[in-house]
Amino acid sequence: MAEEPNTKKQKTGETKEDGGDRPTLVFVTGNAKKLEEVQAILSTTERDAFPFNIISQKIDLPELQGEPREVSAEKCKLAAERLTTQFPDQKMLVMVEDTSLCFNALNGLPGVYIKWFLKGMGGDGLNKMLAGFEDKSGYAQCVFSLCATHTDVEKHPPTTFVGRTNGTIVPERGDNAFGWDPIFQPEKYADGSDNNQTYAEMDKDAKNLISHRYRALMQLSEYVTTNASDLLAQVKNRAAPFLGPNVALGGVTVGDSAEWERVVTQEHVENYANITGDRNPLHFDKEYAESTVFKSLITHGGIQAGALNALVAVKLPGPGSVFMQQNLKYTAPVRVGDTIKAWAK
Repeated sequence: MAEEPNTKKQKTGETKEDGGDRPTLVFVTGNAKKLEEVQAILSTTERDAFPFNIISQKIDLPELQGEPREVSAEKCKLAAERLTTQFPDQKMLVMVEDTSLCFNALNGLPGVYIKWFLKGMGGDGLNKMLAGFEDKSGYAQCVFSLCATHTDVEKHPPTTFVGRTNGTIVPERGDNAFGWDPIFQPEKYADGSDNNQTYAEMDKDAKNLISHRYRALMQLSEYVTTNASDLLAQVKNRAAPFLGPNVALGGVTVGDSAEWERVVTQEHVENYANITGDRNPLHFDKEYAESTVFKSLITHGGIQAGALNALVAVKLPGPGSVFMQQNLKYTAPVRVGDTIKAWAK
């Protein structure tokens, strides 16, 4: 889970001074590092001047083809439509990001398709694409698009913000935990001096002052703060919905935790079987169960999974919350009389 940009923890949407809640701006991404970087960059501006609480939500959007601005704007429309359907009573701002890495010798390729080039070739393969060219220059480009849900996006299309950082494509250097950062060396540091480090080698704070994402976000931040009154008027319900990873609900704060536990009884097993129709002899036939690798009766796996449902619905975040997805791995059987404990943070 991404950390809050401020060192002082605060409730979702709460300002440090007045305690009032902020309306929601949803950044469409499932990448925690991107969320962290966006939060870090925007925290370098005057915090209280930015009137929205930024949360994240992963939405699977189609990989569109076209000019970067058009691709970004269209994705923003699609994301807004999805969230409008998913949260009919919650109006919010939505922003999406499209990132490109462009080689001048290849007339801008890979461009918006960098994700797929990187996946198929790796950083070393990307670098080798320029082996036959003297020109190793390129640029990193970021396009953010912003619009509101519950809006006719054709009449009120997204606003786009483009940031570009020039540099050179070099052999991989530095930590490769963040995409193609190890092969891109920006031309200049923030103070205007020549740079000799790749994105991956740079200190995060130094990178965040010159990156393509920084340049686009500064434009977006200026637009949002300048037009705050109009944008706030569009977002009437200020409560933050629970949307998934890295997203807060109401008074939930990063670092909050909760537990739920229950002793499994034979009555639970019978009730679960009656509801689901699952009468596997492993749960009811003692002689059969003893002949298996389990050596005795075991309870249904769905009962254990239900403990997570109960924790989310009752404890954290609480009533109104539901799971959008679960990935489960069972490492040991649970038997009648065992205690199931669910824990979340």
